[in-house]
Amino acid sequence: MPFTGTTNGIGYRRFAKPEKERRKKESPMASTATNTAKPPLRLMKLRQAAVYLNYSPNQLRILVQEGQIPYLPGRGQNGAWRFDLRDLDAFIEREKKRV
Repeated sequence: MPFTGTTNGIGYRRFAKPEKERRKKESPMASTATNTAKPPLRLMKLRQAAVYLNYSPNQLRILVQEGQIPYLPGRGQNGAWRFDLRDLDAFIEREKKRV
């Protein structure tokens, strides 16, 4: 078999994977009958919630301190806040401007 891969600079050869194996790894959702999509997580950390709302984490902290968005306190003294997806959606609905 001829060498079809690359060298890594030290002289070791890495062989390219066959095309069939590459296609399998590139598209894990190819057959939807066997794979089921996971539902989105209902609780999010502060950074995830900020991305969801398109706010910075500091803006989200301010909204929490003002009482506009409820949160679940984390465990312990330095526990991470958790935000319910439904509460974030409710906040978005309240903030929409009506024309």
